[in-house]
Amino acid sequence: LIASFDPATLHVPDLVFAALGRGAEQATSVIEDLEGITVSHDNCPHQSIICGAEAAIARALDRLAARGVTGQVLPFRSGFHSPMLAPYLNRILGIFAGLPVRAPAHPIWSATTLDRYPGDPNGIRALATRHLLEPVRFGPLIQRLYQAGTRAFIQVGTGSLPGFIADTLAGVPHLAITANTPRRPGLDQLRRVAAALWAEGWEPRFGQLPLRAPARTPAGPERGGPVLPLKLGAPLIRLGDSAPSLSSTRAAPIPPAAPRGAVHPLLDELDAALNAATTAATDVAQSWSRRAVPTRRSTTATLSLDTMPYLADHCFYRQPGGWPDARDRYPVVPLTTIMELMADAARALRPGHAVIGIRDVRALRWLAVAPPVTVTTTSTLNPDGTVTVALDDYASGSVLLAPAGEWPPEPPVSSDHRHNTDTHSRASAVTAEALYRDRWMFHGPAFQGIAELGPMSDDGITGELIVPNVPGALLDNAGQLLGFWIMIHTARDRLAFPSGIGQVRYYGPPPAPGERVRCAVRVGSVSAMDVVADLELWRADGRLWASLERWTDRRFNTDELTWPVFVFPERNLIAQRQPGGWFLVRDRWPDPATRELIMRRYLNADERAEYARRTPRAAGQWLLGRIAVKDAVRQWLWDGGAGPVFPIEITVSNDESGRPQVSGPFTEPPQVSLAHTGALAAALVGRAGVGIDIERIDRRDDRAIAAILTAAERHLIAELCPSERVRLSWITRFWAAKEAAAKAAGTGLAGRPYQFAIERVDGDRLLVTTGDDVPSRWARTGLGDGEEPYAVAWTPAEEGTRR
Repeated sequence: LIASFDPATLHVPDLVFAALGRGAEQATSVIEDLEGITVSHDNCPHQSIICGAEAAIARALDRLAARGVTGQVLPFRSGFHSPMLAPYLNRILGIFAGLPVRAPAHPIWSATTLDRYPGDPNGIRALATRHLLEPVRFGPLIQRLYQAGTRAFIQVGTGSLPGFIADTLAGVPHLAITANTPRRPGLDQLRRVAAALWAEGWEPRFGQLPLRAPARTPAGPERGGPVLPLKLGAPLIRLGDSAPSLSSTRAAPIPPAAPRGAVHPLLDELDAALNAATTAATDVAQSWSRRAVPTRRSTTATLSLDTMPYLADHCFYRQPGGWPDARDRYPVVPLTTIMELMADAARALRPGHAVIGIRDVRALRWLAVAPPVTVTTTSTLNPDGTVTVALDDYASGSVLLAPAGEWPPEPPVSSDHRHNTDTHSRASAVTAEALYRDRWMFHGPAFQGIAELGPMSDDGITGELIVPNVPGALLDNAGQLLGFWIMIHTARDRLAFPSGIGQVRYYGPPPAPGERVRCAVRVGSVSAMDVVADLELWRADGRLWASLERWTDRRFNTDELTWPVFVFPERNLIAQRQPGGWFLVRDRWPDPATRELIMRRYLNADERAEYARRTPRAAGQWLLGRIAVKDAVRQWLWDGGAGPVFPIEITVSNDESGRPQVSGPFTEPPQVSLAHTGALAAALVGRAGVGIDIERIDRRDDRAIAAILTAAERHLIAELCPSERVRLSWITRFWAAKEAAAKAAGTGLAGRPYQFAIERVDGDRLLVTTGDDVPSRWARTGLGDGEEPYAVAWTPAEEGTRR
C-alpha cells in the first residue's frame, strides 16, 4: 500500500478533532442538534473525540464548558473515522482493493463491529472501509472482549491505551500494560510485561528473553546476577544475589581526604576513626564466618510414596478402589509436613539446638510425590541465628532456634478462655466422625486427627485433636479446623488450602502421638482470595504448646456445581443435562489455580500430558470439551443402572478422522459428539446417529451468510424473522444444524456447507438433507442467552438407540 500510494493524491476534508473529558454518550447529547459534527472516537467513560467543522467544534466546546466538561482541539485535521471522509477515499480504496488479503491466523477484533474480523478477503476489505468512515469504539470493544473472557491487554507500541482500559474496566480484575515505554529500554520493559502476565496466571515464553544482568553504570553500585531468572511453570521469581558475602569481602577503607586547608584537624581524626571502625567491623564479620558453624548447607533427596508412605493418606483426589496410577490420586506433601522438613534441615545446620518457631512460611506450589520428585533443600544460617530454608521453588521459611531445652515462656494472656466464653458460640452440626466419613476433608486415616468438633462461632472454632504419628499431621489437623470453618461459613469458594503462615511459636517439646490437644482457631479476616486466622494448641494439662499467627488459607473458585464434584465426584456432574438430552458446561474457573484442580479431577495422566501441550487458552477450551463428554457418558451409564462412576474412569480420545470416541466401564462404547464455542462446550451421547454443534450468535455480513447458506435457506429465514435479532439467531441455528447433521453422518462439513441443506422448519426442528441418496435427518435446535448467547443443534437419538 505504501509503495503504491502517493500521499499528494489523498485529499481529506478540513475538519477539526477535539478531545473531551467525558464519554461518547454525553458528547452525543451535546452535539445531536449541530450539523457537520460527529463522535469519531469512543475511547473510555471519561474520554471521547468529536470531529467536525471548526465552527461547529467551537460551539460544542462552549456548550461542554458550560457544563463543566473540559475539551481541547487536537493539532491535526482530517475526517478519518467519520462519514465526512467518504468523498475523499476513492484513490486509497482503489489501491487497497488490489492488495492480497488473507484471513487472520489468530483472532483479530474490530473496534468498528465489536467483533472478530471476517474470514474472507472481501469481508475484510469491506470492514477496513467501514473503519475509515465509522467511529472507533475502543471502550465498548474492551468491554466486549472482557465479556468474551479476555483479562490481559498489552499495548504493543507506546501511548495511552492502558489508561483507557483502566477507565473502562474500573472495579473489575484485569491487567493493562504497555510493551514499549520511553522510560526504560525495550527489553527491560518486555521482561516486565512477561513477569506481569506470569503473575496473573499466563505462561510467557521466558526462554526467548535474554536474561543477562543489566549493564553497570560507572557511577553506580555494582549489580550481580540476572534480574529475572525464572523457572518456567513455577510461581517463583528469584532475584539474583545483589551483595557479596561477608565471608569473602573486606570493606575498602575510606580513601584519603583531600587537603582541607584551614579546616579543623578534628575532621582528619574523624576520617581515621571511620577507617578504623570499618576495618574492625570487617574483621569481626570475617571472624564470624570462620567459625566452625557452617553458614550454608544443601542436601538433595528423592521424595516418593516409598520414602513417605503416609502421603497415601494425603491425596487430593479420591479415585476408584485399586486404581493403578498413583499420579491420578495426586499425593501432596502438606505445608505442615514441609515445615517439619525445614525444621530437620535447620537442626542439621546447628546441632544441639531445638526449633522454637518458624516464620514467613510460604507455600509456592504443590509438592506432589507421584511420580517421585528430587528436591534440593538449601539452609542458610543468618547473623541473627535463624536459618532460612528453601525447598527448591516449592516452599520457604525461616526457622528460629535456641539451645536445646531453652523454650520461650508462654505468653501471659490466652485467647483460649475468651473463645470458649463467646456468647455467640454454638455446637457444630457436623461430628468429627462425619467430618471424614462425609468427605468434608479428603484426608485418609494417617491424617484424621480431629476427635471433637466445636463449639464454633462467627469468628472461630475449637476442637479436640489426637496427635497422629505422622510428621506435621498435628498442625495439619489444626488447619483442617480452619478449612471446615470456611466450608460452613461461605456459600461460594468453599475450598481452601494453606498458602502461608506468618509465624509459629513453640513453647515446649511436641506432644507425643496419641496425646490429646485442644485447638482454638480465631478468624481475623475473610476476603475473596483468602482467609487469615490465628491458632493456638493446648496440652491436656492446660499448658500452651504452640501459637500460629496469620495462618492464611487461599480460596479456590467453587460453586453449587463444582463443590459436590470435589466432594463426591463419582456421583455428581459439572456439565448439566439440557432439555433434549444434550449436556452443557461453562467455564466457571476464572483463575488458573482452580482450573488445575478441576483438570486433575477429570483427566488421567495421558490426558493431562495432552492438556499440557496446548496453549493456556486452547487447553481451557479442550478441558471443557472433556468435561462435557465425560459427564454425558457418566449420566448415560447412570440412566442404564450403573453405580458410581468417577470422571477418570472415562477416557476421551479421537479416531483417525478426528471424531471423539470414549472408552470406560462398558463392553460396547456409546457414540459421542462434542462441540465448543468460546467458554462453552456441548456433548451428546447415544448409540448411533449422534451429532451436536453449538455456535455463538454473532453478527455476520451478507457475504458471510451467502457463503454458508443457500439462497433457499436465506429465503426460509426471511419468512421466519420478524426482527434483525431473531434473524441472527436463525442464521446461527441453521449453521449449527448443518454441523450437527454432518457430524451425525460421520463426515463433518469438510468445507461443503451447501451439501447439507435445510429443507424445512417445524418449530425448533430443522430437516437437513445430505444428498447422495442419504435420508434427510431432523435436527433439534435451541437458544441460550447470558454473556455468551448461543444457538445449539443436535440430532435426536435414532429409534432403538436410547439406553
